[in-house]
Amino acid sequence: MRQLTVLQISSAAILILIVWTLFRLATRALPASSLPEVIMHESAPLVFSMPIVLQIVYLSLIGIVVTFLLWTWGQGRMSATHAAIIFSLEPVFATLFAVALHGASEWMGGRGTIGAALIFAGIIISELRWSERRRMRGAAVMIEDDDADISIDLPEDAAAQ
Repeated sequence: MRQLTVLQISSAAILILIVWTLFRLATRALPASSLPEVIMHESAPLVFSMPIVLQIVYLSLIGIVVTFLLWTWGQGRMSATHAAIIFSLEPVFATLFAVALHGASEWMGGRGTIGAALIFAGIIISELRWSERRRMRGAAVMIEDDDADISIDLPEDAAAQ
């Protein structure tokens, strides 16, 4: 698991370095008036001070290393289905956390509400025990568990062969 965490962190660091380098090259090669404001903002030189260094260290350790370690540790202790369900809730809780910290201006409006509702609907549907309903109706195929243990009820004459 730790090898996967190192691979994830390294991949993210390399990708960020590539994007940052492209932004820096774009600001040197093209006139400032032709570039989007976000590129100009992201490629501005960073003035280091003690609060900036502490923020970078904190975000690197807590925001990246600790979260990846906890995520891979948790994935190893649950089924793939439950890990996917938790992972699908990540944007919903990130938005709710942003709204709690910064106010309603962080909410994404109608599309965000519909997206969150669809995520919750998908989770509810995936967690319903359809096998119990099928068993009550006498279905031939019954799913026992989330881990895809499937048993098939055969007719008595086919089972004897």
